[in-house]
Amino acid sequence: MMLNSLRTQLTLWYTGVLALVLVSFAGATYAYLAHQARQRTDDSLADTANSFISSFITESEENQSSDAGALEAAHEFHFGDRLVVVYDESRRVVAASELPADVSTDHQWPGATSPAAASRLLDSATRSGRAYDSLPNNKAGLRAFAVALKIGARNYTVVVSRPLADQKEALRQARRAFYVAVPIALLIASLGGYFLARKNLRPVTTMGDQAALIGASNLNERLPVPHPNNELGRLAQIFNNLLAR
Repeated sequence: MMLNSLRTQLTLWYTGVLALVLVSFAGATYAYLAHQARQRTDDSLADTANSFISSFITESEENQSSDAGALEAAHEFHFGDRLVVVYDESRRVVAASELPADVSTDHQWPGATSPAAASRLLDSATRSGRAYDSLPNNKAGLRAFAVALKIGARNYTVVVSRPLADQKEALRQARRAFYVAVPIALLIASLGGYFLARKNLRPVTTMGDQAALIGASNLNERLPVPHPNNELGRLAQIFNNLLAR
């Protein structure tokens, strides 16, 4: 049977080991890409929150009212893919920017459209001063960042959120690339491994055919030893020495 062929077994072993290496590499690469995408999103949300808080503080000083400052800062906030919501200490929505025009208003944005969605995030921000959380939304979900701050005598929590559709689409494309690249690489490698095994084992077949022709009438015949320093060459020398004895 073909599976009993040494070159087939070598090819299967080679392909199996390579498959393990490629799948491990693809998994590690995907995990790294996912981590980096999440990190970029978190850094972007933190930068947006810091920028908004600076505007919030400035507007509060100019308006002599922190609530009015929150409203003015939210009015001036213009991002096409994120929402800012300002909560007071009682978790009442003090101000919120306009919902992004290119995102469906059916999504459960924390704050203006779904205050309860951010309750866990607000609890974490209250305890630690700042917190990240992934919130339910549509299929992609939302990533949100909350910062607790005090302006005058009032305590506020600023929440910045953005949908993860772009991030998940990029990761989906990466998965597609792996689904195509890994099988193709395995196919090419297995074919190459089979032909290499066939080429490297050809001397064994030749030695076997020549050994089969040696009998009582031609014991003076010997196997050729083209490469005496490798394993096959030493095997041929041992067989020749056996014939000589």
